[in-house]
Amino acid sequence: MKALLAGFVLMLAASTALAADFEYSGWYIGGSGGQTSLENACGNFEAVNLAETCDDESVGWKVFAGKWIYKYTALELQYMDAGEARLTAPSATPGNLEINPRMASLFLRLEVPVAVQGRFGVFFKFGANYYDTEYKGTGSYVGVVPESDDGIDTALGGGFSWRFSKAFSGLFEWENFNDPVAGNGDVTLTSVGLRLHF
Repeated sequence: MKALLAGFVLMLAASTALAADFEYSGWYIGGSGGQTSLENACGNFEAVNLAETCDDESVGWKVFAGKWIYKYTALELQYMDAGEARLTAPSATPGNLEINPRMASLFLRLEVPVAVQGRFGVFFKFGANYYDTEYKGTGSYVGVVPESDDGIDTALGGGFSWRFSKAFSGLFEWENFNDPVAGNGDVTLTSVGLRLHF
């Protein structure tokens, strides 16, 4: 988290002269990366095999594209790889399990400039998320966990934007995706990204 905050501060410091006006119109594309948390990744599989070790935090990334459909309102489509949670079974019943959710989401995004001549903005987004989660099991996990799982659920997010120029802005963002891990474990992403407006 400290590294993400430091990255956002550096993006703010890299800003050049203030621009008089920034339009919320047209298209944009971008990408972000940061820390993911796969909630309940271990607890969901305790009935299968009590994990000896569990690492439910990883590095995730996403790409996205959007279109402003009204002032401060956009439709946004994104693809995300949430990284992996890793479980290791006890030595009495050895085995390993890797859980990797991948997601495609459609959001309605509300973003409002609030300070510094419209350069600093606050945003919130909500929408639908399609997830396809892959499970790679060895040893005692083979045959008792699914190879994959998919479905549709809800997602939401929010954060801050900083407009470097009419073409570029930086993003600091938190997102939550409902239940991509075994049907009842959320995935969160805290990320820093860059957006290109055209």
